[in-house]
Amino acid sequence: MYCKLCLKNTDLRESHIIPETFYEEIYDNLHRMVFLSLKDTKLKFIQTGIKEKLLCHNCEQRFSRWENFLKRDLVDFGNKKSKYLKFPILEENFIQVEGIRYNEFKLAILSILWRLSVSSHPYHCLYKLGIHEDKLRHILLKGIAPDESIYPIIVTRHEIEKEFDPGIIMQFPPKVVKKSFTIPSHTIPPKRFEQLLTIEAFTIWGHTFKILINDNIFMKVNLENFLRKSGHLNIKAQELIEFMSEDSVLSRIYDQDVNNIYEKMIDESE
Repeated sequence: MYCKLCLKNTDLRESHIIPETFYEEIYDNLHRMVFLSLKDTKLKFIQTGIKEKLLCHNCEQRFSRWENFLKRDLVDFGNKKSKYLKFPILEENFIQVEGIRYNEFKLAILSILWRLSVSSHPYHCLYKLGIHEDKLRHILLKGIAPDESIYPIIVTRHEIEKEFDPGIIMQFPPKVVKKSFTIPSHTIPPKRFEQLLTIEAFTIWGHTFKILINDNIFMKVNLENFLRKSGHLNIKAQELIEFMSEDSVLSRIYDQDVNNIYEKMIDESE
């Protein structure tokens, strides 16, 4: 079988689409989780996360290294303290971070987004990157994160009544926005274009990552709150209840079938 990343015909591993390390706060004592969906109302336990034959051993190890750096940073974001990072500004609804290893952090996020797109699992059907799927594959295979303006990343921290909760994994449908930009030109006035851009997002370890699907070097993006090459990042804190709407999976939390299966998890774990 062919590895989705390096395209070599070799033995494949059962690869986690979302790295298993980010399920730690979601598993019960029997290493189970429950997947909630608005479309699929049949609740069932999932053991050890969602996996499929996707990557060879070498490519798994490549991703694992980046994921370790990402997990360490997200834990530190949650605790608001670190041996490696600096937090020049710590406010109630805002965190400023410095010292992030840009290359590993960005590659880890892009690798998760890429896996969501190439996955054939029905739970990840929202993510289809089209031509950007292969562009990201080449970036990941090369192992060098693109410039901060290429596939820029913004991060939001989620809280429940002002308390950070790492036990959150969520997926979102893509959001399409219209962006105007000007490219260098000898004509007067310069040529101005409009382009539809897609924002892809997912939540792991209580943080939502929004990635602007853009590899156009001419498009100017205000990067103030995006991940910077310098290792600087501004993170806004947001109450999880703000996502509570009729078209959000969070609306399922108070349904009786959901309460029943969570009670079952608690009883069987004790």
